[in-house]
Amino acid sequence: MEKYLIYSHEYLAWWGPSSNGYTMEVEEAGRYTQTEAFKIVENAKLGWHPTETGGDMLPHDVMVREDSYSLITAVAIETVLMIKQRR
Repeated sequence: MEKYLIYSHEYLAWWGPSSNGYTMEVEEAGRYTQTEAFKIVENAKLGWHPTETGGDMLPHDVMVREDSYSLITAVAIETVLMIKQRR
């Protein structure tokens, strides 16, 4: 069965196991079924927010399939968010 990780743009970290806390380490992140991950992302506290330019909407939390995760993905997510925060 496929497992998913959930990345929080609000905390710039991965959701912990059993929806408990956050971690910067993917090895410590929680693993969720697709159904669980959809529910978490759908019910995320902040939902969607507009980009700084007011254009596209971005989710606060995103699900990433565990077998498609890579270090490059995490670095890219964090880099983009840090750039946006500094503007």
